Amino acid sequence: MMPGGIDVPVARDLDKISSMLADTLVQATITIYQSLEKRYREGDVGKVVSTVAEKSKKDPSKLYKVKVVGPNVSLYIYQGVIVGAVDDSGGLLGVKALEKVGEGEVREVEVWAVGVDVLSQELREALEEARPAVLVKPPPHGWVGQTLLGFKVTAVLSEKGAFSYVLLATAPWGETVAIKVARDRSIEGRPMAVGGGSSVVYKLASEATVMQRMNSVDERTLRNLLQVRGHPPALAERLIKYKENVIRVYAVYTPFMEYDDEETYFLHPPMAVMEKADGDLSELLKERKLSQDEAVELARNSVAGALALAHSMGIGHFDIKPANILYKRAAREGLTLKLSDFSGYNSVDGRYLVDVLTPEYGDPYAIASGGRGASLASDVYNYASFLLRLHKGTPSPCIWALNAVLLQRVTGMPVMQDKLALLAQTGVEARRYVEKVRAAILGAPRGIRVNDLIARVEPIYNECISKEVAGLPSSIRGVIEKSLRLHPTARYRDMVEVYRALHGL
Repeated sequence: MMPGGIDVPVARDLDKISSMLADTLVQATITIYQSLEKRYREGDVGKVVSTVAEKSKKDPSKLYKVKVVGPNVSLYIYQGVIVGAVDDSGGLLGVKALEKVGEGEVREVEVWAVGVDVLSQELREALEEARPAVLVKPPPHGWVGQTLLGFKVTAVLSEKGAFSYVLLATAPWGETVAIKVARDRSIEGRPMAVGGGSSVVYKLASEATVMQRMNSVDERTLRNLLQVRGHPPALAERLIKYKENVIRVYAVYTPFMEYDDEETYFLHPPMAVMEKADGDLSELLKERKLSQDEAVELARNSVAGALALAHSMGIGHFDIKPANILYKRAAREGLTLKLSDFSGYNSVDGRYLVDVLTPEYGDPYAIASGGRGASLASDVYNYASFLLRLHKGTPSPCIWALNAVLLQRVTGMPVMQDKLALLAQTGVEARRYVEKVRAAILGAPRGIRVNDLIARVEPIYNECISKEVAGLPSSIRGVIEKSLRLHPTARYRDMVEVYRALHGL
């Protein structure tokens, strides 16, 4: 039992603790710099020990103590760095004493963890100044060099996602793949997979599952699904090929829906192994590696077709934007666009719920509803705003300005105010649009119904959007106009209808 009366798990098998040290510390040699040894002689080490023992009940997370019972040695690991090694008398030990850990002398250990934030600022600064050897980094970089479910992690592709990290790995069969891991905590440091409930792990599992369903659907099943949804079953022959325009999911691993500690999370992270793309559409557009005509044609076929396939199966996306449309290049096939990030999908009793809508492209009606109750018609709006962006070169200010003000009303927080101010400075017409939208939405009485709120702003929005679509090719102008109507019932009901309209079916 740890000081303070906290029960701790005990590992009694040498192989188990050796494996833990090898894996968790990325097979590094335990090394303590001379500067650290000098800094933490006597009193300072005692302060670390007593401080964490006193306050460890508050927030177990990132400071690990590994107590080696045999030679009576304790290691203190701060944010993946060895910061101290002491024996029972409190004296600091050198590297030679630690080498015995790997020579078979250790027969029993106990491991417990406490949060680094319980340490005083003085101690934290002292640890940073000591500059000890880095042995392991916290997620996601701590997984580099590890093998997760047989997939060898080689790099971190992204750690900026709201709900997940993305790792680069090599599959057992030699293919380079991407591994999506539910975040342990948010970018701001709030609990997510660890101590934050099951939502982020469920979101990952849900996303990977629906993508696997799309990857594996057969034509016969698709015909039945189309018929149930009131579409011509013969359309299945065209839509089935768009399976190739959805990122393939190879494996899903969610051993726990909720994690109580960082160690379990680190050793058994919730993950989905996916096909590795070469980049995303936003990069191609930014670097001008794709002409406007090419982008629009790909969107009319690959993106619309993949979304129509999803909708025929009752699957919504809810966050269609260039960054979520990946691409792969092949010598024969050329450029292939692939839908990714179905994390907005969440089906509960046939209803669709969305946690995050991107203001530049999202459905204003769903935003006005507080981000809940979105339907497949939300994707119709989202796709049309994306297609309009490909034609115009930038997201539509008619759409994002409206969404910014709606978000301000729904959340009570000023949203995108700097961007709105810049838009108002671009001309009299833009300034009037912003002012009218603000007056209509922010001046509406509290408790107003969503339909009535939308009706207040609809004439202002319609006037603005009609000017934006006026110069579009006639082949798609009517489709975009109908898809961008504010009330969902006035749009196409799903992307199957949009696909048919775009292709004259």
